[in-house]
Amino acid sequence: MELLKAIFGNILGLDGFIIIIIILNIFVAGTFTRRLSNKAENTMRKVVYKPIDEIVEQIGKKSKEEKLDLHELKDLIERQHVWYQVFISVTSIMPLLGILGTVISLLGTTALEQGIIQANFLTALSSTFWGIVGAIICRVIEGTLTPGVERNQDNFDLLINKIR
Repeated sequence: MELLKAIFGNILGLDGFIIIIIILNIFVAGTFTRRLSNKAENTMRKVVYKPIDEIVEQIGKKSKEEKLDLHELKDLIERQHVWYQVFISVTSIMPLLGILGTVISLLGTTALEQGIIQANFLTALSSTFWGIVGAIICRVIEGTLTPGVERNQDNFDLLINKIR
């Protein structure tokens, strides 16, 4: 019971801020990265492994068939990378936010009374806890995003080199 009280005791303080950052990182940056990655992969899957004659023919087509717009595809790949970098950057600062919470809580210990020291120490540790937990969760998600992002970049490079 004391453990739960320590972990959730500062939920309205800096811990809540860290949890909001974790949630936003997962559900905004992570979701945008995954959606853009899937869209780019679906677009390139149709052309990357085709013979060059068919790709060049498809670039200039204006029929009912879906045409390949290299500028749009490049923009899609770039937006995917932007969101992926946001996700990675936010993930990397989560432990730092936890440490910041620790420092802020310990700086609040001005009086050397046992109750104040204990309360501030538990608050300090809970911030570190949430920062580390958030980083771990986001690193696992990053592990699922990275292969798609790298595959899309490799396929785009392959497509461009094939056309040249």
